[in-house]
Amino acid sequence: MVYGSHGMHHLHKRLRNYQKHEPYPSSDSWIRTIDHIVYATVFIGLLMSLPQVAKVWMGKNASGLSLVSWVTYIFTNAAWMLYGFVHRDKTIFFASLLWIFVHLAIVVGIVLYG
Repeated sequence: MVYGSHGMHHLHKRLRNYQKHEPYPSSDSWIRTIDHIVYATVFIGLLMSLPQVAKVWMGKNASGLSLVSWVTYIFTNAAWMLYGFVHRDKTIFFASLLWIFVHLAIVVGIVLYG
């Protein structure tokens, strides 16, 4: 059996149908509202990380920041980005990509100024 990105996407859709998941976008306005709230949290979370980026790059100060933690964040977001790519979920893919850039900026700053 050959597995490709098309096959995995098809399998993903079959599993969603079999498990009775909601179609996206949902016809229920409450669920669409929750979807929008989740999208907003991605950007709010990114905005909350920007002070760390500013502290490292503008202040040239990485004290108190853990290199291991921020590198781990990069790997976990890379896994989510891969998940979004495999399942063709643009929201997960691009949100994870943005997180990787923010975390990478912090990691490079920690290496330079830590």
